[in-house]
Amino acid sequence: MAPGNFLLESYRLVERAARREGDARRPLLERFFEEAARRLEESGDGRKREGRAFLAVVNAPTGYGKTSLSLASAAASALDASLFPKVIHVLPLRSIVEDVAGRAGALLGPHAVGVKMMGVSVEVFHTYPLNVTTVDTFTFDLLKLNTKKLRRIRAGEEFGYDFLTQASILNSLVVLDEAHYALEEEYMRDVFYLVLDFLLSVKVPVVVMTATLSRGYEELLRALAESRGVDYFRLEPDASDPYVVEQARKDVRVEFMSEEEALGAARSQEIVERGRVLVVANNPYRATCIFERLSRRGLKALLLHGKMTPSHKKRVLGLVEEMERRGESFVLVATQVVEAGVDVSFDTLVTDPAPAYSLIQRAGRVARRPAERSGRIIVVEDGPAEPYDRVKVLRTLEWLEENRDVFNPRVPGTYSDLLARVHGSRSTEVLPGSSRLSGVKLELFDPLSRSFDVFEEVVEIVKREPFLREFNLPVEVGGETVLLTPREAYDLYERGLLRVGGDGLEGEEPGDGRKEGIDFYELAKQVALGKDVRLEFAGSYDPVRGLAECRAIDDEKGSRDNRKGRGS
Repeated sequence: MAPGNFLLESYRLVERAARREGDARRPLLERFFEEAARRLEESGDGRKREGRAFLAVVNAPTGYGKTSLSLASAAASALDASLFPKVIHVLPLRSIVEDVAGRAGALLGPHAVGVKMMGVSVEVFHTYPLNVTTVDTFTFDLLKLNTKKLRRIRAGEEFGYDFLTQASILNSLVVLDEAHYALEEEYMRDVFYLVLDFLLSVKVPVVVMTATLSRGYEELLRALAESRGVDYFRLEPDASDPYVVEQARKDVRVEFMSEEEALGAARSQEIVERGRVLVVANNPYRATCIFERLSRRGLKALLLHGKMTPSHKKRVLGLVEEMERRGESFVLVATQVVEAGVDVSFDTLVTDPAPAYSLIQRAGRVARRPAERSGRIIVVEDGPAEPYDRVKVLRTLEWLEENRDVFNPRVPGTYSDLLARVHGSRSTEVLPGSSRLSGVKLELFDPLSRSFDVFEEVVEIVKREPFLREFNLPVEVGGETVLLTPREAYDLYERGLLRVGGDGLEGEEPGDGRKEGIDFYELAKQVALGKDVRLEFAGSYDPVRGLAECRAIDDEKGSRDNRKGRGS
């Protein structure tokens, strides 16, 4: 069998194993494997295509099953590694990594799937048929800064397998999933573009997957591929795609209400008795407040946000999935953590205002199942726009109000104009213009540079601003890790609920009168550079609310060390 045929056959096997009863076919993914195989195999005259590289953009709606692309590619590589030895699936959030790895392990077997995340997993290299990782870990590893060796690199004690670390990436098929997160984050966008530029320059085949890529970003990615002499192709389901046809038949209504009206709708008798409601708030503290309000009204409510331990979130999602299977009515109050990697369907969505890419992801949780014929989306028009760009949020709401009768979150043709209006219609509107990464780029493109050289350039950036994303601090809670902003860590420390130790900080016990001696923002900078700091939650963990209490966000007080600290 030709190597390319392994790709298509592997996809069909994975698709059959993962398909739910009544699911429509996904011809778009079959087209991907046909296109990829044609580019990866030998050309007609027997010569290999240069580097066997391509840049593929798969712009498919939520619920389309894009993840099966990675699973099938990994299965094919295990049978025939002549096209690529392995797959690296890169995701923006740890919570999605855990979900994807779990589903992949169930289909491919646990020994076929590896997970690498900073400060969590034990893996040193990306060597499994399928490697699932975060964008942070992937970026540092590509820069020859092995995340398992970062502290020793920082101390100048070893190079940390720098060349081997990068090499374990360069012979892979790289899948950059949920790319809209990286492209819309202030600092991550520049790094994403640099990483993609380097991968294409050394002829690594790359797939960019998202449900919400604007025309501006599509134009930018096409130009980048052309500048590196790499084949480019873009796939998006058209109106005849069976999945799109199925979704277009559904009646999805968009409404605008005040917060009181929206929460009143969420607890209406009809919904309480027969419906599943998703309420999405823009920060975990507001989510906790809403959860408490609904719970006091006697509703069967659950809470989910990023200030919970991984096992806590997994338990809540397990309950939600089980309640859906049993056909029970309930309300899930959540944050941005539900925007991806949560395969649960709701009858009604109540959401805070958000920019287009985020709102489309949230709306994609409504009426997901084939048999569900209608759904309701309620936008809380007086809800907070923070932490998002107010202009983008305003443009989103204006467009949605004008086009509420045509919008369908799983039919791309109904919202492509929205994405262009909010997130750019031309590459000039989204082109990274910052020169802050110039030193890192020089070291990355220098084949002789060592980890020390790259690390010095990263340090220079972190002295001024975050390198990849806003600074966070890993806090140990019962043997698990929860990421907090410096503001949140300081608040816990001030209340005697946080122990701090490591690298000269031993003895910083809570309540010892030395609270003002620690600058948690500066501490978070050092953690980002591999400083050995141990933060341990010293209180009683709330099994319902996690580490988020019901309170308002103090934007004034946290203007520096809590900005964009949504933490989901």
